[in-house]
Amino acid sequence: MAARPINLKIKIFGDEVMRRKLLRGAAVAANPKPALELIADDMMRVIDATFTGQGRRYGGSWAALDPKYVEKKSRAGLDPRILIASGDLRRSMTVRGDENQYLKVDHTGIELESELEYAARQQFGGDGIPARPFIAFYPQDRARWVRIIEDELRSAMTGD
Repeated sequence: MAARPINLKIKIFGDEVMRRKLLRGAAVAANPKPALELIADDMMRVIDATFTGQGRRYGGSWAALDPKYVEKKSRAGLDPRILIASGDLRRSMTVRGDENQYLKVDHTGIELESELEYAARQQFGGDGIPARPFIAFYPQDRARWVRIIEDELRSAMTGD
């Protein structure tokens, strides 16, 4: 009796499912703008917390104002806290769409700026004004932003 050839047909289940998951993940990686929008919102939240804490995020605080200047601000009906007299600077960095804000989020990154002429002087100091950095990001912030991107990739791949 002659040997009969064995014809095996093996189908691996799940290969098409995995391919679709990888393609969805690749689409998110190619256009991370939705994740970057979430990160931009978080950046503004962090900056707002810096204003609220008067510079006290993970360290010291901003240089105190001269008590005479605080009194002058109060008499003028302005907020006596540091960098919050009118609220314009704070809003320009923390409120989407503020008239003094420049925000650009695309697939390559995030640009967030205040268009107020005095913003850089307050951030870096100058003209007799001490630096009061309201934009200050820490490793914890960067780690959270990495998790946001990872979550977006995971969600795309799992369909959640």
